[in-house]
Amino acid sequence: MLKFLLNQHREIEILRSIEPDLPRPAAFSIGLAKSTEDYVAAARLLYESYQRRNIPFKHESKLRVIPQIMTPSTVVVVARSGAQIICTATIVCANPFDLPLAEILTTAERALHLNEANHGRICEIASLAIDQKFLTPASGVFHLLVGYLHEYCANHLGCKKVIIGASPAVIDYYRVMFGFTPIHGSEPRAFPSAGGDPTVPLSVTIENFRAQIIANGKTMARLKPLEKLFLEQPKNDGSYEFPEVEDPESFAPKSVTLLEELFLKQTDTMKTIDPTKRGRVEALYPAGDDYKWVFQLDPRLSRRRVRRFTVHLPTTIAVRSLGANTTIHTGKIIDISENGAHIQLDTSQSALPSSGDVTLTISISETTETSVHGEVIRRDPDMRSYGIQITDCSSSFLEFVRNLSDESLSHVKVA
Repeated sequence: MLKFLLNQHREIEILRSIEPDLPRPAAFSIGLAKSTEDYVAAARLLYESYQRRNIPFKHESKLRVIPQIMTPSTVVVVARSGAQIICTATIVCANPFDLPLAEILTTAERALHLNEANHGRICEIASLAIDQKFLTPASGVFHLLVGYLHEYCANHLGCKKVIIGASPAVIDYYRVMFGFTPIHGSEPRAFPSAGGDPTVPLSVTIENFRAQIIANGKTMARLKPLEKLFLEQPKNDGSYEFPEVEDPESFAPKSVTLLEELFLKQTDTMKTIDPTKRGRVEALYPAGDDYKWVFQLDPRLSRRRVRRFTVHLPTTIAVRSLGANTTIHTGKIIDISENGAHIQLDTSQSALPSSGDVTLTISISETTETSVHGEVIRRDPDMRSYGIQITDCSSSFLEFVRNLSDESLSHVKVA
């Protein structure tokens, strides 16, 4: 009886500590990562969170990525205040790597808790990080994130059960606030791939999550607004950006550009993965040399035949359409060679056509601009990243490419 009363008192104290009316960050929006820049910014935010929490995870890139992001079924959620990404979480469904937390579960626990035949679709919410300036009580970004995650997991993916890994210090909060329960006891386990971070695996069904939110509002009337924030508001709030059409059984493939940038160039994650698992992930993607060379780490399989240099140069893109019409877009050249370029549009720009003639104007020095003409030969699914084949250029452009500094050679992509 005494233990029951103590637990009840603890729960009331936790509920009293929750502030339902935290301010929304300025110019707030939340949705799925679309561009390579989004993924890199999310990985950087997670790495910074690890360092702030003294998790002994180090990487020279100062990015933290999990291999599950390579798979089409894994999505990264990013929240913004204006143009700045201030919060991120990753939603992982069944994939060749398994769920991240499976690493610290026993075989019996995996069979009991991760069996979709018994539970319906299961997802893990991993890699949660919030910019230090937006942690509570500074703002309500965490509550806004929870609303997005519930709506996406439950109503877009059709998930029935969610698992997370939590610090021992917050398991009571997740239990009282959202209905999570430990998968097997509350003793933390070292999470090897996350630097040995002490982690308690927790789970909740979507049904119990909703029931807990509603029950909290009945227990304490001041928490009633959270029911609307978590369960209703995301459907009608213009700040929440959900895919217009999504078949939960068919996920869009990640672009070759993203896989190369995040898992080969920015980090060495692709190289550290068991070749058998790499092959299973590769099988989820369209057949073709582009994906093949990325997953098999063999530049001989790439269509690229010259050195490519990372430059990140601002550019204007003139698109010539039928007749005399020309539209101007802005963006940047991510990497370049004598024969081609990878460009990325600014976020405010409309998409380029999937094919057609373009002219790129770039500054090759403080006083000199040059233009190159080319054709769009690839448009990635995010409709912001494009492959350009250069068809005509000036001698000054060729000299610029050939004279890129030796320092740049450390970023060269030989393919």
